[in-house]
Amino acid sequence: QHDALLSLVHNLTMGDNIGGLMPIICESVIVPSTNPMCKKFAYDVVRWCQLEDHEWELVSSALKQDLTGPDELCHLALGLIPELPIHVATALVDEANRDITACLSSGSADVRAAAAEVVGHLLSTDGTMMHLSSSLSLEQVVDMWTDRVIRLLTDFEMQPCRAAFGALAA
Repeated sequence: QHDALLSLVHNLTMGDNIGGLMPIICESVIVPSTNPMCKKFAYDVVRWCQLEDHEWELVSSALKQDLTGPDELCHLALGLIPELPIHVATALVDEANRDITACLSSGSADVRAAAAEVVGHLLSTDGTMMHLSSSLSLEQVVDMWTDRVIRLLTDFEMQPCRAAFGALAA
């Protein structure tokens, strides 16, 4: 998988259209793989390709799974969330807001920082904020996220602290 994904990344950089391969990449690499290097390359391919709605659903499913996985996978998943189309991001927030909240308190500084950046992005996007304000339970999620990000301002690691300042400034 690693070599095949590396080859796809190379093809993308050469300007080749690999859109027809996206269903295979989504079904055979993104969803089942737990190899961080394969996920990284697969998520990079996702960033560079236009996906159909059913492919975004597969990616979203993998992201939800990775948010509860090992720190490296969680960090990769958080890094892809700002790249999601608004309708996919709002659906993911509905289904995985507890996981995102848990990432803000992770034992990993990288995960805490990535989660703060994601929260900053989500809270600075008009479409996401409109969606979040449409539900009392999601408004409570925003309050919880804000509280956790504020706590990160005094984090003992520099990276989450910096990300928290960035999130609040966004």
